[in-house]
Amino acid sequence: MANFPIYHGITLADNSFIENINLEILIADPVPVNAGRIWYNSTTKAFKFSSLDATGGVIVRQVATKEELDAALASLNSDLSAAISAESARATAAEAQALVDAKAYTDTTDAARKSYVDLQIQNLIGGAPAVLDTLKELADAFQNNPNILQAIQDTINSRIDGVVTSINNEATARTAADSALDTRITTLESNVGGSIGNFADLHTTNKTTIVAAINEVKDEVGAEKTRAQAQEATLQSNIDAEQLARTNGDAAIRSDYNARRYTEQTATAATVHTIAHNLNSAFVNFTVLVERADGKYRNDVVSVEEVDNNTLKVYLSVATRIKMSVESMVAL
Repeated sequence: MANFPIYHGITLADNSFIENINLEILIADPVPVNAGRIWYNSTTKAFKFSSLDATGGVIVRQVATKEELDAALASLNSDLSAAISAESARATAAEAQALVDAKAYTDTTDAARKSYVDLQIQNLIGGAPAVLDTLKELADAFQNNPNILQAIQDTINSRIDGVVTSINNEATARTAADSALDTRITTLESNVGGSIGNFADLHTTNKTTIVAAINEVKDEVGAEKTRAQAQEATLQSNIDAEQLARTNGDAAIRSDYNARRYTEQTATAATVHTIAHNLNSAFVNFTVLVERADGKYRNDVVSVEEVDNNTLKVYLSVATRIKMSVESMVAL
């Protein structure tokens, strides 16, 4: 006879079974209707929980890991350091360029002034020979030839008037150059200040300096990290307590479930087997396997009598051994 199962009622197919159910391990987030539900999303591999927003609506939040918080803080510190470095480099470059421009302007102005003074000296000397290009040589010449004193005096007065005019022109030019330099420096300061921005526009409470504002941001980030770590510790404690409660609950359910099940394999062959399951239940579910000639147990059509709430009798057409499992149908 083929080894196909013989059905005595509705049973599971060959090689099928029921495993324990893992509660609240979900591949997709549920739609919670109340706050306080905790589950593990096996797709995103993250613990999630339902909470309430400011209006009292139920929302879903994800528990951040320490590594995620550290990564976020490191990224913020990196961006902050990069911004400080960039601003410092830009300000330094602007200041350096201002000094270079000022030095170039001064060097150009000094060279022009030297050239002008040298020209005026040459004009004053007027190409005089070496023996008459000093005041002493001129004085000696005047003493030896008093008649030319008036002509020389007139020439000197004319030259002095020219020099005074040139000096006045130079003073005017220097005043204009100083004004241009002041305008350029003011423009440069305005450009630098415009690049830095107005401290009053900072979102921080401390607006005195960039360093003070950055330190305030850093302190707030540190406080937020401390607060997040405290909340994470509290949440982890709640999760641990919930896991312990669930473990204890699973153990209690398992113990209660095992107390409602009974199995027996008869030791001797018989046509009537009395099974004392002692489950004290008016409704039980049972499965009977009958031993065949080859020593293997299979489903057969058998008659089962309920003697009382604790006893069943199995009637066979031939004497053989059986395996029987009985389960109370009382609700847990």
